[in-house]
Order: sequence, then C-alpha cells, then structure tokens
Amino acid sequence: MNKPFKGVIPESFNVAGMTYHVCHVDNKRGNSGYGELNYPKNEVTLFDKIDEVHVCKDQKVQTFWHEAVHAILSALGESSLCSDEKFVCKFSSLLNELMQTASINESENEHEND
Repeated sequence: MNKPFKGVIPESFNVAGMTYHVCHVDNKRGNSGYGELNYPKNEVTLFDKIDEVHVCKDQKVQTFWHEAVHAILSALGESSLCSDEKFVCKFSSLLNELMQTASINESENEHEND
C-alpha cells in the first residue's frame, strides 16, 4: 500500500468550477500566518520563509489544506464558517490527517476498473 497524498501540495485545484493556483513565496515579513487565500485572484499563497525562518514541509501542507477549506466554505456560501478560524483550523487539521495517512492498495484499485 502506498500513500500518494503524503506531503503533496498541488499546483492548482478546482472548487465549484473555479480553478485556484498555488504559489510559493520565498519570504514574508511579519508573523500573521503561513499562507493566505486571495479570493479575487483564486490564488493560494504559501510562504517558504517567515522573517527568514524556513517553514517546514509539514506546515506548508497543513497550511494548504487550511486555505483549501476556506475556498470550499466560500464556494458553499458559508461565510460565517469561512471566517471562523477556530473551525477552519480544526477541520483542515483533520482533513490534512486524513489525506496524509490515506493508503491505497494499487492491486485492488486496478481490479475495480475491469
């Protein structure tokens, strides 16, 4: 069994027919978060460094899922949940855990397509 989603951050993804692009920015000044979602540009920005301190891969993956949850909640019209950072943090943490630990048995999936 392999874990195809472990540590993966996509270049882009779709939510409700909208394509979001993921950008990596070398350095951010100030400590207001590891990433951000720009709704008008449909763009997720992940910071590689904050004040010259390297952001580890696991944190960037978690941040990706956090911003993806914001995009999903926005598409659902759930503005109160979308702005509830406590909810978004908890939900995205569980979603990240699911994606990082999901195992796929390649041989079983090959037989399902027959």
